[in-house]
Amino acid sequence: MQAEITLCLEEERARADARLNEVYAEAMTALRAMDAALSPEDRGAEMALRAAQRNWIIFRDTACEAEGYLMRGGSGETMVVVGCQARLTEARIADLEILTETR
Repeated sequence: MQAEITLCLEEERARADARLNEVYAEAMTALRAMDAALSPEDRGAEMALRAAQRNWIIFRDTACEAEGYLMRGGSGETMVVVGCQARLTEARIADLEILTETR
């Protein structure tokens, strides 16, 4: 049963990762356009998002590693980590979608 749950969570994480990549690309496009409308000294939105995303990936992975300690050494540890990664990725998608909205 637990193996099936973990497999489902891994599939959910994979779908979320694919959607995250799509939304991230859309957000980067939006911020590139935003930068293009600014004077050269005011630009930096694209670079800021790139840095934020790299740091977010580190955050997600380490936060979920920590959450995995709830079942450290047990057969459910992977399930907890993968479930956490899927959950945090869905939340990040929602955050990035804000950047793609037209103003």
